[in-house]
Amino acid sequence: MPEKKKQKISHHDHVFKAVLSDPAAARDLLEIHLPAQWRERCDMNTLALQPGSFIEPDLKAYYSDILYRVKIGGGESGYIYVTIEHQSRADALIGFRLMRYAIAAMQQHITQHKSKTVPVVIPLLFYAGQPSPHPYPMNWLACFDQPELAREVYSRDFPLADITAIPDEDLMQHKSVALLSLVMKHIRTRDMMEFIDDIALLTLKTALTAEQFSAIMHYILWSGRDNTDVRAFLEELRHKAPQREGELMTMAEQLIQEGVLKGIQKGSQETAENIARSMLNKGMNVELINEITRLPIETIEALKH
Repeated sequence: MPEKKKQKISHHDHVFKAVLSDPAAARDLLEIHLPAQWRERCDMNTLALQPGSFIEPDLKAYYSDILYRVKIGGGESGYIYVTIEHQSRADALIGFRLMRYAIAAMQQHITQHKSKTVPVVIPLLFYAGQPSPHPYPMNWLACFDQPELAREVYSRDFPLADITAIPDEDLMQHKSVALLSLVMKHIRTRDMMEFIDDIALLTLKTALTAEQFSAIMHYILWSGRDNTDVRAFLEELRHKAPQREGELMTMAEQLIQEGVLKGIQKGSQETAENIARSMLNKGMNVELINEITRLPIETIEALKH
């Protein structure tokens, strides 16, 4: 019985692609089913079949897809993405799935063509299932539990926390993220010693946990190593933030034992791995360690074993 089901689904995929891989058949389908306001902008004579599929592996039994590149509105980089749903029940989240697949097609274009802009991808669902007519909305925003909020969020500019444009004195008032913001704003271009008074003040007046404080200090010591004398920085901060002296001394001793304070300026692979291993032992997440040490995620993951 399972084998028979597999064979039946294979026939759906085969016949769909056998017919619609022909640009002439695809053109006929689109001229019939694509909304007029979009169809009129597409030059159907430019339809070109594209390789690849964007269906998740576990859903290939229920969907097939095909992608055509087409000139839209005179542009060179438009696409029409046709999906067929060949499961017995309609998918309530099909609008969301089509949006996911369309974005995957956009990413494929950006990667292949090293594009600095995103192409328009028009999704189309080919439906021949039950119930009839198709029972679910095709607007992907209707798939959200709060459609109106989703429409508001995804039809406007996304919020931007641009700390590069915020004066340092304002960043100093940003409560528990003040130290993180100040350090990340200047870490690549300035000597952190210039901000030692501000850093000391923020380490004392903000309620940073030991893990947060350690993470920021490691970030300064590693990512700021090209501009900052890390040994002098640690020593000065120890004096200016006496409440953190114990943590800073422990950190300094640990870094000395690992040879970091001696070799950090060289940025050796071994030094970076020592730091990463220490951070893993402290329970820091891999993404943060990657940002601090610049080691590849794969290398950091391997250090866990």
